[in-house]
Amino acid sequence: MFWKRLTSFFIPSPGTLTLAWAALIISLLLSLTITVITLSEPGFSNPAILYSLVAFPPAALLLGVACLVERRPGARFLFWTFVLGMGLLSTGGFLLDGSRDSASGTLLLTASCCLPSLIGLGLILVFLGWKAYPAFQQTLRAARLQRVLEIIQARGEAPLQDLAAELSMSAGQVEKLIRALIADGELMAYLDLEQQRVYSAAALNEKQRRLLAMVNIQGKAGLDALAMDLNVSRTLLRQWIYALAQRGQLHGFVDWAAGTVYSQVVEQVLAQNLCPHCGGQLDVAGKGLIECANCGVEMFL
Repeated sequence: MFWKRLTSFFIPSPGTLTLAWAALIISLLLSLTITVITLSEPGFSNPAILYSLVAFPPAALLLGVACLVERRPGARFLFWTFVLGMGLLSTGGFLLDGSRDSASGTLLLTASCCLPSLIGLGLILVFLGWKAYPAFQQTLRAARLQRVLEIIQARGEAPLQDLAAELSMSAGQVEKLIRALIADGELMAYLDLEQQRVYSAAALNEKQRRLLAMVNIQGKAGLDALAMDLNVSRTLLRQWIYALAQRGQLHGFVDWAAGTVYSQVVEQVLAQNLCPHCGGQLDVAGKGLIECANCGVEMFL
């Protein structure tokens, strides 16, 4: 899908595509005619000049007209590339003919007429490429965004290395792209640099729901085991614990030094004013985040 959308940038409109097909058919028919003449006339030893003068110029002319009519920048660039290619083929025919008979002056004619024309065609191609480049960059960005969305929505999460391989980019370039898409609001996701993974909003919500369920059911859970089971970093897991506590969904305490999170009934702590970890006295004035002065654990009440 990514490459299909990218190549669509160079697809011409139906009208100019008809001109391109006509140019191809005319060139093939003239080339076939020249080939038949060459095979039927054994004494005719220089068919290259006929290809240069008869077969390629009409096709180049039709492609040039198609380029003038076409409004899509990618298709115009593609058409003019073929025009330049026809010019190179014609020049090659002149050079081949001149190499067989240096006295004919064909090389001099090529140098004085064909080569300056090729330079002009090349400069026009550069100009068309310069004009088409911004539109191509937009198409490329849109194609990459679409592919990133498809992968993340299908999997919920994806390593940056997988995205880099899919988009033919380096991991650093993918990281910059994801950052830009998130900053612009085009991608609702979270980038975990420690794990080198990107998560969709739906996947984040599901992982936070699982985190809350595991802590409440088990009553006690190791942070390393939780991070491994959820396939997230410790840093991201800590952020989720704070987020769940701030939303009033997680009640208990965390011993960051020991790497353990506990589920606790709020009413018990509020009634006793004692730290559930070390038994030290607490100054509990209400619900919120409280840190024990004795053992340093954080309680979410």
